[in-house]
Amino acid sequence: MGISNCLTILPVINSDRAVFYRERAAGMFHVFPYVLSQGLAEMPYLAVQSIIYSSIVYFLIQFEFTEDGASPA
Repeated sequence: MGISNCLTILPVINSDRAVFYRERAAGMFHVFPYVLSQGLAEMPYLAVQSIIYSSIVYFLIQFEFTEDGASPA
């Protein structure tokens, strides 16, 4: 899942790099706020993707929900 995310986001980051360098040279912003905003923008997508992936895998390996949290014998 991590490799898939990296491969899909790399072209976007590559196209944004020229804009980042130009705007940083113009003094529009610093590196930390830019990186922080990029990371925070990805968080909801990663959370939803992780929940969906985990729920699918949970049932594919035949785990079950029980009241006491223990796996049935």
